[in-house]
Amino acid sequence: MAGNDSEKRMVIFQPSGSRGYVDKGKTLKEASIALGVDIEGVCGEKAICGTCKVKIEEGDFEKYGIKSAREHLSPMGPSERKFFNLQQEE
Repeated sequence: MAGNDSEKRMVIFQPSGSRGYVDKGKTLKEASIALGVDIEGVCGEKAICGTCKVKIEEGDFEKYGIKSAREHLSPMGPSERKFFNLQQEE
């Protein structure tokens, strides 16, 4: 892997198991494109329909040697927040 490991983050998409390292700060949509994973969205990435909403799985994933946690993500922006209720954010 080129570059500094601390500037890359492992992303795993389920159920396909597609995974790879992406630059820190990339969106999950950008990561999916880079890794060849299709996330359904009907609005053309305008953040108006919510069909591209994904679920973040938290916990230890020994198979991949990683720990996944919501705090590993950047905070939701206004365009993302409007598609989640308070229970989904917690």
